[in-house]
Amino acid sequence: MLSFPPELLREFARHLSRHQLTICVRVCQEWHAVFNSSLWEKVLLDSPRDSDSRFASFKQCVEAGALSRSGRLIRVLRAYHYETASLLITYGATACTDIVYLKLGSKSDAAVDNEHAIRLFEQSTRLKHLRLVGQMVWSATPKFEQLMAAIPTTLELLFLHDVEPDEEQYLNAERSSAEEAVTAGPRPLIPFLPRLASLGPLDAPIDNASWPMMFQNCPNLKTLCLNTINGQKAAQSVSSAAREHCPKLNQLRLFTMTHDEFISFDEVWATLLSSSTCGWDTLKVDMVSTSSFTVGPLSMAALLHPRHASTLKILEFGYGAKISSDDCQRLHDVAPNLTITVDHEIIHRRKILEE
Repeated sequence: MLSFPPELLREFARHLSRHQLTICVRVCQEWHAVFNSSLWEKVLLDSPRDSDSRFASFKQCVEAGALSRSGRLIRVLRAYHYETASLLITYGATACTDIVYLKLGSKSDAAVDNEHAIRLFEQSTRLKHLRLVGQMVWSATPKFEQLMAAIPTTLELLFLHDVEPDEEQYLNAERSSAEEAVTAGPRPLIPFLPRLASLGPLDAPIDNASWPMMFQNCPNLKTLCLNTINGQKAAQSVSSAAREHCPKLNQLRLFTMTHDEFISFDEVWATLLSSSTCGWDTLKVDMVSTSSFTVGPLSMAALLHPRHASTLKILEFGYGAKISSDDCQRLHDVAPNLTITVDHEIIHRRKILEE
């Protein structure tokens, strides 16, 4: 049999499916050493089409002792089956310690116990990206406070999803109404995370009083992703807390902002734009709504502020948002390095001049 350099085999592995990798690891010891690493580097159990079958296969492998042999190779783990955490702790407690990216959630509205996830966090000393989905981020879930306290200080990105829109078909948890979110009370605090650069509490009902307590634990926060801000008071709470505790914040992304959530998008967005004290670098608004939002005078005044004009590089509006050609021209005049994108189309300055 022809022998290939390990570097070439690793390049081959990058282009193979998981099924093809499982075939390659059985060819010979040389191939097993290379392709087994690629096979276990990413464990993806969150496909909406075949998550059940993938998890069943994964569980069978784990119970046969696979983690003791290959658990140390796992760098990325994405799973909607909460039992995954239990499997890793039960069968790979001393092996699965080098996970860098972890997405973990509950597959249904059945009660979960965060004990295994807590132990998984405690042994994951290299964890950088963490996404928690479903009932795991409900404050009523057993040991939720302990779960938050166990988040490793190595974390650079933290997303807390209640239920994402594209996951509703197989995550059966019910959403709280906007009124329930406002009166839900303060959520337990995240630990002090000195390396955290990106935070996304998506669909998580956070009391206005909790924003400053959350932000003060993230002094190096640069990116904030939001999709539920319940009115102007919440926007003011977010902005004032960010100004006080997050001096490096320069990227803001708003997801699925609907007309029902705001009395005035212009007013709320202008308030959020006051969050940065160092000047915005990137601003993105992704609209998934039947209503259209037009950038108004308040948000334009905030965008034209000298603090942002000298730093702003990316201004991106998704589906349903509008900005006039005149306002684009004004922004290009004060921010020469700015790229404006509206519904995936770049608005060039020369195009405006030609009009």
